[in-house]
Amino acid sequence: MLESYKTLQQESQGQLAQLKQLEEQIALMVSREVYDSLQDQSQEQIALLVVLVELVVLEILAGKL
Repeated sequence: MLESYKTLQQESQGQLAQLKQLEEQIALMVSREVYDSLQDQSQEQIALLVVLVELVVLEILAGKL
């Protein structure tokens, strides 16, 4: 009986360790996905700012500002 309990306890500890690893992997994947999404948004915003600066420069050169 005690041997069965110890075996079950060891198996449970092994499963908990595996679960912890899976949780860490999922957290890394989500973090990476969020990072990639934020990076994409930043690149889009930079591209829009470049276009706006170009338009302002063109208006300055045209004497409108």
